[in-house]
Amino acid sequence: LYGGNQVERAVYMPEICVEKLKSHVLDFYRKNGYIELSYVKKFGVSDVSQFLTRLLISENGCEPYKNLKESLLSEKLWLEFESVAKETMAQNLWLDVSTIAPEVLSDADICCLADMLEKGNKKWNRLEDLYFFDESLANSCLHLFDLLILEKADKDAPLYKKSLQQQQQHQKGACQSQEKARGKKKAAAHVKGKKKKVGNDNDEDETSRSALSTFMTAEQIVTVLKDSVTLENCPDCILEELSEMLVSPLNAKYRARLDAVFLIAYDSHRKTRTDLSEKMNRLYSTITLSDLSLSVFDEKLAQQLRLHLLRGACTDLANLALGDYADMPNPLEITKKVRDSAIQEMVSPAKEYFDALFASLGEKTLQPFYDAMEKIALPNICSLNLYHPDRKTKTEMVNNRCNYLAEELKACSEPATALLLSCLLLFTLTTNQLLLASGKFVPQLIAFLVDQLPSDMKELLLQAQEAVVSFLKGEQDEESKNTAMEMVHLLREKILTDMEEKVKL
Repeated sequence: LYGGNQVERAVYMPEICVEKLKSHVLDFYRKNGYIELSYVKKFGVSDVSQFLTRLLISENGCEPYKNLKESLLSEKLWLEFESVAKETMAQNLWLDVSTIAPEVLSDADICCLADMLEKGNKKWNRLEDLYFFDESLANSCLHLFDLLILEKADKDAPLYKKSLQQQQQHQKGACQSQEKARGKKKAAAHVKGKKKKVGNDNDEDETSRSALSTFMTAEQIVTVLKDSVTLENCPDCILEELSEMLVSPLNAKYRARLDAVFLIAYDSHRKTRTDLSEKMNRLYSTITLSDLSLSVFDEKLAQQLRLHLLRGACTDLANLALGDYADMPNPLEITKKVRDSAIQEMVSPAKEYFDALFASLGEKTLQPFYDAMEKIALPNICSLNLYHPDRKTKTEMVNNRCNYLAEELKACSEPATALLLSCLLLFTLTTNQLLLASGKFVPQLIAFLVDQLPSDMKELLLQAQEAVVSFLKGEQDEESKNTAMEMVHLLREKILTDMEEKVKL
C-alpha cells in the first residue's frame, strides 16, 4: 500500500506486482548495465532512488553501481567507459566525453561521468564540462609549425637585419650629437631634446623588432591546428586553449631560428665584409703607389694619369666604400641616381663624409680624395685600415703586380690589350713602381720606356707597337691580327724570360 493518511489517496500494489517489477528491473539492469530513473518511475514508483537502492543492496549477486543524476550505471560499464576514456587520452591526448559515453545517458549523466573522470585523473585539463586534454598535447603540436617557422624566419631575416642597422645608425647619430654639444648649455639643451627624439626612434625600432619576433597570433595558430589531421575533430575550445599555450613556445622557436638565420647571414656578411675591407685596403695602397710613380713623368702626362686614377680606381674605391656602408649589392655597378639617393638617406656625419668623397673625384689632385678617405675609414663609418705602404709592403705589392700582369699577359689574345699589359709590366720591372693606366696612354708609356730599356727589348717593343697600330688602323682582318699577335708574342716571351732570369739571380 503506497500512500496513507498524509495524502488524499493511496495506491495499492499487490505483492505479486511488486515482485514482478523488482525482477524486471533487476533483469534489465543486469542485461544492460544501467537503469534510468524515469523508466522505473513509469511503473508508479514514487521514490525511485530509494526503491533502486534497496533493491540493489538487498540483491546479493548484484555488483556495485554508480549513482548518476538520472540513471544508475553498473561498475562494469563504468570501468569499460573509464578504460576507453584513458585509452583515447593516451592516443589523442584529448577527449570528448560525449563521444564515448553510452548513448542512452542524458547530458546530465554524461556530466556526472566527466566529474568522476576528473576526480580520478588530476593531471587532465577540463574544459566546458565535457572536454579533457593533456598538457603534453601542446608540445606534440609544435612540429606542425616547423616548416612555417623556417619559411617565416628566412623571409624576415633581412627585415630583422635592417631593423638592427637602423637602431645602430640612430645610436651613432645620438653619440655624435652629444659630442658636438658638449660644453655648451644651449647646445646641450638642444641635444637633450635630440636625445629624447633618438630614444623615441629606438622605441620604434624596438617595437619593430618585437613585431618581427612574433611568429603567429593565437587566431592564426588555431587555423593551422584545424588543418592538422590529428586534430581534425578536436573541439574549438581545446584548440583555442592550445593556441594560447603555444604562443610563447612558438615565438621562442621562431626567435631562435631567426637568430640562427641572422647569425649565419652575419657570419657570411662578416667574412664578405672582411674580404671587402681587405680589397679596399689593397686598392687604396695601389692608388697611393700609382700616384707616387707619376713623378717620373712630365707634369702634363702625370696630370692626365692622375685624372685617370680619379675617374677609375678612386671611383671604384668610393663606390665600394658606399656599398659597404649602405649594404648595397654590386656597388661597382650603381648609377649616380642610386648613389645620391643612398647618401641622402644617411645620417650625419656619414652623409657629409660621402658627399666630400664623391666630390673629391672631380678634383685635379688626389689630396682631397685622401682626406675624404680618412673620414670614411673611421670606425663608425667603414672601419678601414688605410695606410701608405712601407718599403717592405711596397716590394711585395710590386712583385704581386708583376706576377698578376704576367699571368694576364699569358692569357691575353687581343693585340692592343697585350701591348698595354706589356708596357705596364715593363714599367714596373724597369722603375720598380706600380702604375695604373689605360690603353690610351700606351704611346706615352712607350716613349718613356724606350729610354729605359736595352736595345733588344726596345726594338721588340717598337716593332710590336708598329704591328698593333697597323692592325688597329687597317681593316683588322685575321692576317693583320696574327701578325700583330706574333710580334706581341715575341715581346711577351722576351719579357717573361727576363723576369725568370731576374728571379733566379
